[in-house]
Amino acid sequence: MSVLNLLRSNFRTLRYAIVGVLNTSVDIAVFSLGIYWLDLPLLLANTMAFLVAVTQSFILNRFWTFSDYRKNISVHHQWLHFILLNVVGLGLSSVIIWSSADLVTSIGAKCAATILVFIWGYNVSKRFVF
Repeated sequence: MSVLNLLRSNFRTLRYAIVGVLNTSVDIAVFSLGIYWLDLPLLLANTMAFLVAVTQSFILNRFWTFSDYRKNISVHHQWLHFILLNVVGLGLSSVIIWSSADLVTSIGAKCAATILVFIWGYNVSKRFVF
């Protein structure tokens, strides 16, 4: 791997992490709104937070993080792939939250799920979406 490619790859990873921090903030804020203020069930609040955060995530990753990747694929196809893979991420997140909610706080369960799904999401986004 050339130095230029290594720098690009590291910069892309940094951009993905920045987008991830923004998305995580939105995700946890909407999740908290759902469970603490709207008194929604955990999985409904998680789904609501997912829908808001995944929309922001696609826009930022498509047009900033992976802007130089696979230009020959239409935005619609990338959006479909992104949504399908992130639905799997929602499933992973929900299983983690549901299975650990009695062991830690709701926010603790959400944070654990977010970390694991973040790692998974970068790899599938880079490989299959963008």
